[in-house]
Amino acid sequence: MMQKVRYFFDGGYGLVPNGKVKECRERLVKEISPGRNGTFYDYLSRGVCNIRLPLYEAITAVISSYGVPENKIWRKEIEE
Repeated sequence: MMQKVRYFFDGGYGLVPNGKVKECRERLVKEISPGRNGTFYDYLSRGVCNIRLPLYEAITAVISSYGVPENKIWRKEIEE
């Protein structure tokens, strides 16, 4: 059986300064799925299963641009 790894960026998103949260969310929506807020909130709450590298790098770049250290953005959970 193959393991699934879920990546969560909620910790990093929570560290974005209050005045920049809306701007950050809009940029993340554009990176994740343009025009679809639902997908952003789904990824934020449930994580991204077996994330593709370009998406991982794009989310990391957006959140880190608000001063959040890259090692604080992601957490992962392994599902069996």
